[in-house]
Amino acid sequence: DEQFAHKHEHSIEFVAVFLQFLKQFKNAKIVPIICGGFFKELRSGKSPSENPEIAQFVEALRDVVSTHEAAGKRIGFIASVDGAHVGSRFGNDEVLTPQKLKDIEMRDLQFLHCIENGDKDALHTELSKDDNARNVDAHPAAYTLLAAFPELRGQLLDYDQAFDAAANSVVSFAAMALYQAIEN
Repeated sequence: DEQFAHKHEHSIEFVAVFLQFLKQFKNAKIVPIICGGFFKELRSGKSPSENPEIAQFVEALRDVVSTHEAAGKRIGFIASVDGAHVGSRFGNDEVLTPQKLKDIEMRDLQFLHCIENGDKDALHTELSKDDNARNVDAHPAAYTLLAAFPELRGQLLDYDQAFDAAANSVVSFAAMALYQAIEN
């Protein structure tokens, strides 16, 4: 349903250029996966895992990765997504004051903390509170990774906001490292 909306998506192109810059990944094979929005699940507050299509994809993703790893192949994931999209460019003309930007940062960091903890349900609940009013597009990709690989935990490396005062708009972004948690 959202294929047309992704017609001009640029996330994969950024990753491809990035991988070409790193010598060890120059010949890496890329399998792009575009995750559509979990709009029904956000409005209902239900877990995306209760949606049979999402659950089936999560299971298939884990199976494919397991099969390739069993054959000795190394698999990595890059979730090339943004955080919040707030302001006039995104259908909200409320003036973005310094306090509003701080509020966006606080909510973003709560969302990112859920990823750090590997808690897909808390991640979804965090955005369901207000039907994703900040238009965080990282939700489906982050949720899918955590659902398929519950052993993942994260570390926030950096967070920032691209604020355009003239356009009264902001997009937030972060860098995170995801790793397999080792149980004691």
